[in-house]
Amino acid sequence: MSRKILLKSIICIVGLSLALELESFNVVTNDKILIAFFGGGFLGAGIGLAIRNGTVLDGAELLGVFLNNKYGVSISKIFLFFNLFLFLVATVYIPIETVLFSILTYFVTSKVIDVFIAGFEDFIGITIISVKSHEIEASIHRNLGVGMTIYDNSTGYGKKGINYENRVIQTVINRIDIRKLEQIVLSEDADAFIMEYDVNTVRGGILRRFLRLNP
Repeated sequence: MSRKILLKSIICIVGLSLALELESFNVVTNDKILIAFFGGGFLGAGIGLAIRNGTVLDGAELLGVFLNNKYGVSISKIFLFFNLFLFLVATVYIPIETVLFSILTYFVTSKVIDVFIAGFEDFIGITIISVKSHEIEASIHRNLGVGMTIYDNSTGYGKKGINYENRVIQTVINRIDIRKLEQIVLSEDADAFIMEYDVNTVRGGILRRFLRLNP
């Protein structure tokens, strides 16, 4: 782990511990099914948001992120099986009914983690044609930090009826960054041509991934 990720994780763990110690919420329900589903949902949302922003809340998540980066294994599956193993061992000490409801809770948690993580790891391709390509390239690099491929290009005869050479920018970004990219491009050139298309698989290159524990 980088120092930045380590520091953020320490802050999150301490903050979570303090919140659990100081919280004084009233009991909403004693129904174990509702507790399992809604508790698991909120737990998954918290873990998903933490991992998405480059931090972890416990060792199971750290193991999940490590194995995901190294082998591509789903974080939620590692998280679920790790806790499933712990609960099966715990059957020696706690009632089986409690174990079963706990497993149900973490099953819901793992599904919600997928929504918050895998749902945001969705990439799209972008092609940008503009007479101010140099300014746009610099702004994208400065604000998003993604890799770009630059092509020399000659325009066709469109409504302007002229032909001149310029540069084409091609990049792949996370879907949640698309509006930010559009704002960057249009702030430099309101007449820029922007084309978006779905990307099924992305490997290599410089991508902004929420799951990488890099500095």
